[in-house]
Amino acid sequence: MNIIADENIEHSLIEKLKEHFHVISIYESDRGISDEKIIELAITHNAIVLTEDKDFGELVFIHNHTRISVILLRYTFHERSDLHEILTDLLKHKSSELTGKFTTVTTKK
Repeated sequence: MNIIADENIEHSLIEKLKEHFHVISIYESDRGISDEKIIELAITHNAIVLTEDKDFGELVFIHNHTRISVILLRYTFHERSDLHEILTDLLKHKSSELTGKFTTVTTKK
């Protein structure tokens, strides 16, 4: 499974995800590129976009991108340590259900 981590994703989370998945960090590789370019990369690499940017919802729904999968992370500073385990579990066990979907992940659901 390929994941494209938007540049707003915390480095420590990316490093933990790299233990299980192929992760492309926009912050490390293409800092400053547009959200539209990230969508193009996700389609090209058949990757899930991992972001904290709600603008991806607008881009996906308004432009009817049915070939892209987006996971929007919503959490507080104090919840971030739980996020890695929740996200890894989701990606390992439910990845086929995420294809073509916009999914919001919190530490509660």
